[in-house]
Amino acid sequence: MSIINSYNKKQLIVIFTIVLVLSFARSSVQLYSIIGLSYVLTLLLLVLNSNSPYIRVPRLRLYDHIPAAFLFIWGYGVLIGLYNGNNIQYIFMNFAGFLVYLFYYFLLLVKISKELIYKVIIYIGLFILTENIIVAILLFAFDVNIYYSHNQIVNIFFGNFLGGSSTGQIRIYSPSQLVAFPIFTLSLAYLLKKKLKINENIIFLKKYTLISLILSAFVLIFLSASKGYMLAAFMVFLSIGFLNSAKERFYFGKLVLLFLILILILNISGYINIATSIFSEVDIANMERDRQLHLLLEDINLFGNGLGATLPGSVRDIERPYGFELSYVNIVHKFGLISFFLFYYYLYTVVKIYKEFKRNDIQKKYIYMSLGLMCYLFPAIGNPILYSPQSVIMHVIALFLLRPECKIEKKKLAFAWQPIMVKDI
Repeated sequence: MSIINSYNKKQLIVIFTIVLVLSFARSSVQLYSIIGLSYVLTLLLLVLNSNSPYIRVPRLRLYDHIPAAFLFIWGYGVLIGLYNGNNIQYIFMNFAGFLVYLFYYFLLLVKISKELIYKVIIYIGLFILTENIIVAILLFAFDVNIYYSHNQIVNIFFGNFLGGSSTGQIRIYSPSQLVAFPIFTLSLAYLLKKKLKINENIIFLKKYTLISLILSAFVLIFLSASKGYMLAAFMVFLSIGFLNSAKERFYFGKLVLLFLILILILNISGYINIATSIFSEVDIANMERDRQLHLLLEDINLFGNGLGATLPGSVRDIERPYGFELSYVNIVHKFGLISFFLFYYYLYTVVKIYKEFKRNDIQKKYIYMSLGLMCYLFPAIGNPILYSPQSVIMHVIALFLLRPECKIEKKKLAFAWQPIMVKDI
């Protein structure tokens, strides 16, 4: 008998998929190949599992319809795109990340634990922080050009980094840095209220909370020099304050003090202009987004233009002319009135975080991690990352961690390959 049975193999596939997508994938082809392969391998293991006529199946709840809703909306966008005669290639390339929402159901099928997913995300975040610190040392101490297309060796080992912030700072920016937000969120929460660390099993977070907060803040706020990341960091401060009772004056005193220290450091270092330029109309990057905004608004209609729709007079990327930096306006342009449901489910996820925190049925660390994972929503305001595979995986994991505990049942199968029917309760 194999030491790693088929059950564990399925979990390993899911874990490796998360690690590869959030840490090592360097291109869209790699990302979608990894996810597609994980779907195929997991399904094969489920079909070939003939060790027992019984299989434990999680009972689906109404909550579990959320990822399916994203998939149905994607299907609607495809149909409207076909109806409008949009370029076929563009239709299926545009917002292909929607298909990653299927990954949620694979998490349920392999019956992976929240604790294991939690640990995987933390270790990925620590890896990303270490990676960014090394790259910063290479750039600032040894003058090694770490930017994409200039140093393929760095690109292979550390990934793609962009420079040239519109606010004037030298920056090291990569979407992979988003995975550090859960560490930033948890570290801030733990530093403010030590008793939250009771169920924390990651030694670095538990014993070196201040160091993990400083490192994550350094990478997310200073190295990235990103207006979107800074907005997300500010929202973390606001959200953590809102999550906790206003009666805890000492808690809020520490939160305000930490925030004032951050503002002081930003002011002294000259990075405060990033905060003041987040929605500035004179910022160079924002000026281009403003131009896109007017063109998109003029082309919006009730039923949407469908996936793959381009915009006359505005081409952000010659290879992907259907994409725009204003992600939220773009989904209205593509899906029309149906995009309301997308906004609803994002809002639902955020509200769910606050409700579960007050309800106290789910461990606080899972809730804080979900808050950190959803931080990608803020840089997505001005960047086309809303439906990147990394962002969707983060949303899927947040939904999984916030999922109410569900009973499991046994279903007898006449044949190992017989499909499993699960009734909604």
